[in-house]
Parts: sequence; structure tokens; C-alpha cells
Amino acid sequence: GQPGVVDDRTEWEGTFGWNHTPLATPKTSFRLGVDFGNSEQSEGVDQDHITPTVGFTHRRSPKLTFFGSVGADFRRSTSNLYTTTTTTTTTVLVPSETGGPPVPVTSSSTSTSTSRTRPPSSTASAIGAPPGTSVTSMTTSEEQSFDNIDPVYDIGATWSPTPTLVLSLIYSRDTSSSSLVGESSSDTQRLDFSASKGFQKGYFATLSYSYQIRDYTDSQGNSSSDSDRPGGGGELENYHRFGVTVGRRIQLRPRVGLSISAFYDFNASRSDNILDEFDQSIAGLRLGLDF
Repeated sequence: GQPGVVDDRTEWEGTFGWNHTPLATPKTSFRLGVDFGNSEQSEGVDQDHITPTVGFTHRRSPKLTFFGSVGADFRRSTSNLYTTTTTTTTTVLVPSETGGPPVPVTSSSTSTSTSRTRPPSSTASAIGAPPGTSVTSMTTSEEQSFDNIDPVYDIGATWSPTPTLVLSLIYSRDTSSSSLVGESSSDTQRLDFSASKGFQKGYFATLSYSYQIRDYTDSQGNSSSDSDRPGGGGELENYHRFGVTVGRRIQLRPRVGLSISAFYDFNASRSDNILDEFDQSIAGLRLGLDF
């Protein structure tokens, strides 16, 4: 991929699920679920995926809950391989061996290049080339696809030491589509912690931290952890993400609620490849409606 280059991506997601609490285990519920969707980069990879999972939730006490799930991500990635053939033709006049008028002599050379993104439109002449030189380019495309099956899981707990304080700790692994040019998807192992505190009149505050290890799969199906990956490999990206949110929830009607919040997120990427390292700060406002 091209480090740090982000492509436009459109995506839709859907979820179906079924929960059941057996009479014999009133504190434990089980669920079956399936996530599905499609994502498409404007100049890159088109993906379809389906992710079936099975999970549980165990309410140990009114203050403590454990939960977890396990499944598999089935993903098909399709992209175009563009091949551009460029022919350079040069015609020069050389003196005639018989003493007559100069004789035109033509020579040509051909080069071929491939790209996963659509190349610029071809030109029929070489700008700035010497007289007698012409350049023609022809681009063809070939659709290529590959399939990936990756495990997904999560295990975690929530604890409420007081009625207005909720602590959460989750360890998980998931697969998602990527917006980076040249990459199709990313497998992420992560450890998430959050603390939420409620105050009077609907005010609340949340602190969060996430440590993530991300392994990218490029548009040809090569993993960034593979040492023989074209363009360099054997490297994983480590992310540290910090966040703080403050806001207020307002109950408009018995079944309609409004939430307004301000947030600040700081993201830091660390890698053996200096081109993959960055620091990012994001601040904004969120407006939500529950009904």
C-alpha cells in the first residue's frame, strides 16, 4: 500500500440476531448472530463479508456482568489489476551511404507497468520529447479476487461499583475493511477500557483507552506480517487511542431521549516503519436521538 494515503470508501452493514435465556440458567443468556455487508473503495477494493457468531451474557450480580462471543469472518475481496503498455517510437535522419538524401531510421522500445489503481489517461505524444519521438500508451484491466477466513472473538466484563459509575474491560479480535490505498482489510486485536460516570440532571462523562495491534491485508491478499510481502512486510502497527466525552441526556418524552456531547480523541500509531507512524487529534460534537 501507499503509507498514509486514504481513499474514499462507501460501506453498508446489516445485523441479524437471536437471544435466548433458558429457564434453567436465568442469569445467563445465549445469542446467535450474523453480520454482513459490503464496502467499496473508489479506486481500490470491493469487499463482501458475512460474519456468524455465537455468544453469551452472564449477569453474575446486579453490579457485575460477563460476556463473550466467537465466530468467523468470511470475506471476498475483488480488485482490478491495470496493465499499461507504453511504446516509444523515435525517427531520426541519418546520412545516406550512397551520398543521397538522408535516410529515416526508426527505433522503438516498449515498457510495461502494473497498478492496483486506475492510471491517468494515456497520451498520444510525449510532452517535451525531441522531434521525431512519439509515445503511445494502452491500458487493460483484469479483475482479480481472493477469499479470507479469519477468527473473530471478544471477552469482557462490566462492573458498576456505584449506581452512577460503570467500568468496562474488553479484549477482542475483529476484521474490517480498510480505507488505505492498496490495502483491502485489517485484522485488529485490541484491549479496550472505559469508565462512565453519571451526574445529576442527565450530565455524564466518559474516559476511554484502547490499545490495538493491526495487521493489514493488501489488495493481492498479502498480510503485512508476512516477511516476503511485496514492498516490505513483517511489521504490525500498534495504536494507542485515548478519548474523553462530556455531555447531557434529556428525556423529551417517555420513549424519546436526546443526547448532546462534546468529545476529544487522540490517536497515536507506532510502527517499525517510520512512514506508518502518526499522531492524530480529533474533536467534535455529537447529537443523538433515542426512541
